[in-house]
Amino acid sequence: MSLTGKPHTKLISQALKRIRFWLGQDELSRLIVATSTVQELKAQNQLSSRIRITPKKRRGPRKVLRGRRHYQEPLLTTARWPEDGLDENALPSLACVLSGEADLNIADYVLHCSAGDWIFFPAGMPKQDGSKSHFEGDPTGRQCDILWLCTERTQTDGLRCWICHSEGSKHIAAQEHGICWAEHRLLPQLFMGFCDEVQTLRRQPISFQLLTTMLLLLASEIDAGRVSAKWGQRRYADAGKQLDLMEEALEYMEDHLDQPLTIDIVARAMLVSRATFTRHFREHTGQSFHEYHTQMRMQRATKQLRETHLPIAVICKQVGLKYGQLRALFQKEYGYSPGKFRNQKK
Repeated sequence: MSLTGKPHTKLISQALKRIRFWLGQDELSRLIVATSTVQELKAQNQLSSRIRITPKKRRGPRKVLRGRRHYQEPLLTTARWPEDGLDENALPSLACVLSGEADLNIADYVLHCSAGDWIFFPAGMPKQDGSKSHFEGDPTGRQCDILWLCTERTQTDGLRCWICHSEGSKHIAAQEHGICWAEHRLLPQLFMGFCDEVQTLRRQPISFQLLTTMLLLLASEIDAGRVSAKWGQRRYADAGKQLDLMEEALEYMEDHLDQPLTIDIVARAMLVSRATFTRHFREHTGQSFHEYHTQMRMQRATKQLRETHLPIAVICKQVGLKYGQLRALFQKEYGYSPGKFRNQKK
């Protein structure tokens, strides 16, 4: 059944109800993690007999869209194969076939899926760019709907959700068919947690719970009207201009001070390589990532000890450190434990 012609959020709300019903039936047994080769696909997935795979060699060439000198650009697409209708994105995405049968062109093969199938695309996986319908061969009389989910650029600014519709040789883009952007900060965290589980640990029960919780929260945001039909404006644009890479990175670190950040995590959130990020970080701050991150934690902890009555255990959680680590830093910096520092200042 086609979903064409209904209001955008209503389309997605109906799709989410259908998906939750499917998840209640067989959890994630129909989840496929896309890989760069057919051999890897078969080795890493337990494919049912329904799933068909057709090899399809890329004609190429691959055209890179981002380089080190373009590190401030907000584009998510990092490369394209114009002759193949494929692109490569810097963030992962998740698709669910809602109706009909879809032929998904991935890397050097075509994955033939049907309603109820989930396909997870890791970051950097070549996949269709939306310029053509999701059908191989004669598309006459065929139609399908696919729901897509992905995060915003910084992975903290909400979740993108849209439905595309293929009918014959036509492909109806999200803007014309069904689209929303939910700003709730927990949504991208749930999504990225799901992505980590399915790519590395592959603990299906946990993946299932993360995905189910994310879909319930997304449906709640839609039903409450807390979504937009347009991609959200990042909070960094409030001053009327985009902050540069390092300002954005430092704000990201400040907002996630309670988490175990690493240089790789922040570089990935900014969509640049570790080497590019490291070079610009040193130029901008004059310090290493570890030095600056530790300084931020100390400044936050010092401020909280001076200005609040919060228990030290709570302050430790706020700055992402165990008590022994915070104590060692305070002893080195001030010669006092955090508790004695607070008493001295009072």
